[in-house]
Order: sequence, then structure tokens, then C-alpha cells
Amino acid sequence: MPDYKTYKTIDKTDWFIQQMKSGWFSRQDIVAVAAKEFPSIPLKTLDGTIGQYWSDSINPKWGTYKAIQARGLRVVENDGKRSIVEDSGTFTKPVANDSNSNATLPAPVEPFAEVHSQSDRIRKMWNTNDPDLWQKALNRYWTFVKPSNLELEKEMDRLDAETVKAMTPKAWFEFLLEQYFRWKYTAPNRYGSTTKILRTYAANNELAALHAIKERLFAADRENIQQCLSVASLIRGLGIAGASGLLAVLFPTQFGTVDQFLVKALARIPELPERNLIAAMSPESLKLNEGTILIRILRRKAGELNQGPSQTRWTPRKVDMVLWTCAR
Repeated sequence: MPDYKTYKTIDKTDWFIQQMKSGWFSRQDIVAVAAKEFPSIPLKTLDGTIGQYWSDSINPKWGTYKAIQARGLRVVENDGKRSIVEDSGTFTKPVANDSNSNATLPAPVEPFAEVHSQSDRIRKMWNTNDPDLWQKALNRYWTFVKPSNLELEKEMDRLDAETVKAMTPKAWFEFLLEQYFRWKYTAPNRYGSTTKILRTYAANNELAALHAIKERLFAADRENIQQCLSVASLIRGLGIAGASGLLAVLFPTQFGTVDQFLVKALARIPELPERNLIAAMSPESLKLNEGTILIRILRRKAGELNQGPSQTRWTPRKVDMVLWTCAR
């Protein structure tokens, strides 16, 4: 096919930069653009090239970032989307296409090259273990929760694991469908795509198989992070981020959610012994061993915080809540 030949011969980095200059894109968005222009190329291939360029565009270690800088450009980011712009001037946030929202003037965007102060705050908090800073950051988490999601957020925060353990196959399926997946995947399209896969348990009369995964999850050795993540990710519709979130709400004293926001926050802490491993991670598609590393970091930090004078009993889940706010 003609587009196959074009894809093989074009300068993909230049194509990526030109597309990113035309608007605001998440990783999934830019891969979708590539899929439309090169329909004969497998989506997995496009995600591994064009999608990876998106992830690499803010990391000085990689060629994509260097190519952007060499052209006198820089990356700006807002609400999980990025654009490439000239390295000067004033830029605006993307305006959401929401017919139910009132039109407002776009607000200034903070350029990625100028977020050093935010990085410094994260480093200071992480390295000093100041109980006041950590407590304020934990309180700040709730300001990011949409009012429409607040009640569900509170339900998941006080979830009783023993109640879940006692659930019947039907109750377990309904809990995942109506509570956990709604909590984890707040974007309607993500909730729709993930629950479409989850619903196959009911459609194929496989609720007993889903229930068996729950039993394995509660029987697993919770000190064995990789084993627990592996079992949780057996649930259809859950990747490593989704599996870790389920573990975090069920067993918050031992697990935290590991996702793109956590990776982005930890990437701003060069003192971490795992800094090189974190720099090599693709935040939007974490692997099993990477999820294990990240949860181990959360456990270690919770232990450090609990050695200080803080009035809060810190858990991996609370640490992840703090870092989630820091990366936004």
C-alpha cells in the first residue's frame, strides 16, 4: 500500500513535530492521527514509534526532545495533552469541546520548560519528609476531585476489604462495573472501552471465573508485589495501572496506584536510586516489573514518613494520592 511505503521512508520525527505543532494531543490522540494517515500500519507499531515520541518529547535523555530543541521549539502541556510551540511568545490552553460548558477565554499555559519551580517543590517535599508539607499535599488531593465524583471517591477511600471478600460472583462483578471501574476510569470513553471488555464475563456466563480471580487476590501473599499485580491484572479491562488501583483501594496499607501521574512526579526527583529505571518507563503503558518497582518506592516512602512526627499514619495509597496531585 502507498501509505506503507510513505511511512517507511518519511522522517517520522519531523512528521511527529509538525503534527504536534498543529494542536493539542495526548499519546492516544497522536497515535490516532497517525493511524488515520497510515491505515495499513498496525496500531501497535504506530504506538511504539509515534506514541513513544510523545512520551520522549519531555525527556532530555531522548532524541525526540533533542530534535524539538534543535528546531527552536519546546513542549507545553496541559491536562494530559501536549503541543509543540516556538520557544517564545504567549500560548493558550486548549478549549474543551463541551456543549454543556460556558465559553470562557483561554487561560495562559505554563510552558514545560518553566515548571522547574514545581519540580523543586516535589523534590523538597520528597527529600525533607516535612510532615506539614505532606499533610497539606494530601489535603489538596480532594480539591482535584470533581464534585460529581466526590461521593464515589469517598466510598472507595473507606472501602472495607472484608465486605468485598465476602461478595458473591454477581456482587463482585457489579462492584467492579459500577464502582471500581467508574472510580478508576473517570473519562467516559475510557470507562466505556474498559467495561466493554469487563462485561464479557457476564455475556459469556463467566462470573465464576471472575470470582475465582478475587479469591486468588485475597489469598495472595501481599508482600509479593509482583504476584498481586499479576493476579489483579488478570481481570479483563485492567492493565498494570488499573490493577494497582484495585489493590490500592482494597489494601491501602500495602499498595498504591501506579500510573502516568506517579511516574511523572517521580521523574522530577533525581535523588531516587531508581531514577534511571523511571526515566526509561513509558508512563501510559507500564509493565509488570515497572509497577512492582513503583509500589516498592511507595512502600519505602510511607515507612520513612511514619518514622517522623507526623500525626498521619502514612500508607502507600496516601503517598500515591500526594504524588498524583503533584503531577497535575
